[in-house]
Amino acid sequence: MSINRSPTIIDELEDRNNELFVALDGEDDLGIVIRAHIHIEHELKEFILTVAPKPDQIHFPDYQYDGLLTLALTLGLSGELKPALSAIGNLRNKFAHRLDMALTKHEANNLYRALSAEVKSDAHLGYANLKRMPKYANAGLPKSMRDLSPRRLFGTCVVTLRSFIILQTLKAYARSIGLESKAL
Repeated sequence: MSINRSPTIIDELEDRNNELFVALDGEDDLGIVIRAHIHIEHELKEFILTVAPKPDQIHFPDYQYDGLLTLALTLGLSGELKPALSAIGNLRNKFAHRLDMALTKHEANNLYRALSAEVKSDAHLGYANLKRMPKYANAGLPKSMRDLSPRRLFGTCVVTLRSFIILQTLKAYARSIGLESKAL
């Protein structure tokens, strides 16, 4: 892998995180799903640009989401993420083409079931840690993450899945500059 990019992903990550959290918290179902999809797609592009041997040869407008996902997987993104990333793409398409589409428990559970065991485990760990934070300790959150509202379950899955893409991007960048880190 040859990487000729500056680590702008690190510089911009906090802003992108805040934008995603606002989108997941403040919109209708359509806005939540579409914006979540846009954020996932952006992280796939960051991964591709980070690992591609010739990133200047990639013209993203030539790719639809499935093509980006295939390219990212071809360039080394973990195949364990594919089912969940495909599920997000499919859900986005439902919202883009159906007037009556809603983010139901069924839709949120479909995404949850598509997560790999590792991503599910991290999502549950993150939820347990969230519940222990003083801000949320008395917020009446359900005992189990699976009992969250469809929006909250969807959001938790998206945030965790997106974190896995970002982690793989950072690991690839670290390897490219000779920083093999066990911390990542």
